[in-house]
Amino acid sequence: MASFFKRLYKFKQSDLRHQKENFLTEILAYCLVADNIFQRNFLSLIGCTNQIKSFECKTQMTDEEFGKPDVFITLNDNTAIIIECKVDTTQEATQLQRYSDILLKNPYKNKFLVFLTKYFEETETCSSSISFTHIRWYQIFDCLKDCSNAISQELYNYLIEEKMSTKISFNKTELNAIKNFQETFAKMSEFLVRTKDILSSYIDSKIRILKQVEYGNFGIVTDFHNGKLWLGFYQYEHNSEIQISISIE
Repeated sequence: MASFFKRLYKFKQSDLRHQKENFLTEILAYCLVADNIFQRNFLSLIGCTNQIKSFECKTQMTDEEFGKPDVFITLNDNTAIIIECKVDTTQEATQLQRYSDILLKNPYKNKFLVFLTKYFEETETCSSSISFTHIRWYQIFDCLKDCSNAISQELYNYLIEEKMSTKISFNKTELNAIKNFQETFAKMSEFLVRTKDILSSYIDSKIRILKQVEYGNFGIVTDFHNGKLWLGFYQYEHNSEIQISISIE
């Protein structure tokens, strides 16, 4: 396996390439392997109480049939854990179901699916034979509090800097902004509906509207020439202004 820093380097940042999720995924996976305290705290958080005899962790593992989960952990040769990490994006339409299918087709006795997000998302249990847990980054922060590993401590500090270390709270300015939100939300929704109608005359694929007011998640998405087309409201990390943007993957 490549070294930790080698794995991180392929997710280096640039003006055209934003890799925060992949960056955090690699650090999370490293800490789970290298820090026994964090490892135990995390397993306890998701309800995995097995005694740890062996622990293997892979990132960006590709399953030709069902996709590429962020983290795939095998524990004691009888337990499998998939972690899907999100920061400023949300789950794809069938993503959690596909990762459940990866677990179901493997012979492990104990199967865990973990959905890790910055914000709350509505989720559904995919299978009664899989232990599903939706956790948030502030809970990862709590698991790191007693850790002494140097990288774990840096992850702890990074989550503070990125405002991912605490539960949601509101200040007075944010509460006052709610007064204007309904009108703005309605305008944005109308823009997306009109854009969807226009695209529908050119594209045969199903067009979905995403109305979660988070970075990169208030827009429309559709299949486009063996890839994805996304159009909506976005705030780039190198620019403080919210823009109407289009992305073709």
